[in-house]
Amino acid sequence: MNNPMYNALLKWSLAQTDGTTPAAMDPAQLDPEKKAFLERVMSEMVEDESATMLDLVKRMHGPETTDEEVEAKEMALEDLCDRVDKIDFAIALHAYAKGFLPAIALVRDTAHDGVRARAADLASICMRNNADLQRAALEDAGLATLFQAHQNPSFGLDCRAKIVGAISALVQNNSMAEEAFLASGGVEALRLDIVSISRKLKVKALFMMQWLLRDSPAARRAAMEDGAQLAKDLEACLAEDDDDVTEWAAACLQSLVREGKAAFEGGGLRAGVEQRLNVGAVGS
Repeated sequence: MNNPMYNALLKWSLAQTDGTTPAAMDPAQLDPEKKAFLERVMSEMVEDESATMLDLVKRMHGPETTDEEVEAKEMALEDLCDRVDKIDFAIALHAYAKGFLPAIALVRDTAHDGVRARAADLASICMRNNADLQRAALEDAGLATLFQAHQNPSFGLDCRAKIVGAISALVQNNSMAEEAFLASGGVEALRLDIVSISRKLKVKALFMMQWLLRDSPAARRAAMEDGAQLAKDLEACLAEDDDDVTEWAAACLQSLVREGKAAFEGGGLRAGVEQRLNVGAVGS
């Protein structure tokens, strides 16, 4: 990392450890001048990180009238994605830099799929296993915003796969978001993605559907309302030469078989699911 502050800190730290004494040291025993230097450097590092995040969010809000401006916005979003992988930084993006909710809006509102995909990635990373940001997104109608973007036929299919990833991150382990997703026709929306010509979109939709059907009785009931069509589409996935597609499709069918055994007794579908999963009794 080409950062003078980090380099100075590393050089100072190495100078304190020559291999003959333990690396750990009681701060009270540290030379006051060296202690002050360390505290100052750490403070500057925090301030520098904060300033960088604010600058990236400012660039995220920038115009998109030229290719250079679009590229700058994409790079800012990519940089933010790298930084918010730590949950504290994700919260800071929302609470300090005010960049999380605008990223969700950008998924719907930008005119460029490259920006849209990166904004969806940023939203997904922030919300994954983060109940606080899931709640913030719900309170700001973030699910509706993402669902609108997902339903827009003018957006690229691979870009829509990123949007499914963001929706999945918002809904998983969040009962309120799950209820809203199902009420909005989420299962049918995923079914339509499953028959997409885009492998990325198909896999994302299948992955979300398999955990949704596995974990949610309400989702299984919603799926069984038109179980025959969904089963047909999933059965077609079993025949594809793609390990991810067949694995997630079989997992979806396993959940449906358990929900409504009688509906899947005929046509060899039950046997096919059992064979793919290598289990003795899918419906037991």
